[in-house]
Amino acid sequence: MRNILACLKRLALVAAASLAFASGAAQAGCGTIWTANLTDHWMWVTIYDLGKTDHYDWGWVGPHNVRDWHAGGARTPMSYMCGSYYHVRAEVKSGKGAQPDGGNIFDTEIQINPQLANWGEMIESVVQMGLTCGAGDEVVCAVKWGLGKGVNMAMFGNQSNGGIVCLSTHDNAHFFWVEGKDCANKDVKGPWFAPPKPVKITLKVINPVGHGATIQNTMVYFNSDHQQVDVLRKGKWSTPTPKVVKIHDDTGRYQVIGKGKGTVSWTYNGKTYSASFDAR
Repeated sequence: MRNILACLKRLALVAAASLAFASGAAQAGCGTIWTANLTDHWMWVTIYDLGKTDHYDWGWVGPHNVRDWHAGGARTPMSYMCGSYYHVRAEVKSGKGAQPDGGNIFDTEIQINPQLANWGEMIESVVQMGLTCGAGDEVVCAVKWGLGKGVNMAMFGNQSNGGIVCLSTHDNAHFFWVEGKDCANKDVKGPWFAPPKPVKITLKVINPVGHGATIQNTMVYFNSDHQQVDVLRKGKWSTPTPKVVKIHDDTGRYQVIGKGKGTVSWTYNGKTYSASFDAR
């Protein structure tokens, strides 16, 4: 009988969370990254952009606790985006108590690429992580292993695949990240360190036209991820063709002032990247 009641309770949870999603109670899209700490240790989390040039979020996550992130540390207002790449790093501390303390005992990171998800499967996965839940006015859960505050399951339900990551361990000595649907799998293994994807930087000039043209933009891509102004300003803009191109400012905007082959260059972290065009 107890098992039947537990099963019914979980079914009620999934139904209630799905209803909350349908009614708009949950947050939408890929704008939130969730980090769950399934270990006995405190961790310090840092979330970077693809090129690891910017810190978008950072802070503590306690043992067996969950925290949501919204790019609050970005230089300019932004949100995490579907299809973009981010690095999530955990510096695992020796401390296990009520307050964070101790030095690093492990350092691990994972590259994530949030995409829109099957909300129902994500809810079921988090339920299977060992949550004991009851549905009332809100879908609020207390976690068996001591979550300090309730977790709104509907908030998990409407997040993205690849936007929920969990820190796990099998031996309390080696730690690794796993993504959303694998958080419930106790048998999942590392890698303990996920090597970052090589970053290919490319430039693209927008609508280069003839002499006397209005000021144009240069786009910078880290792989296929379009970079914002704060990243563009971290490099130095120049041109090897000053008779054709005039660099307008530190964001790569340029003006065509002559005819012939024009080139816009960006020097970043000791390397120079260029885009060329024919001005007629």
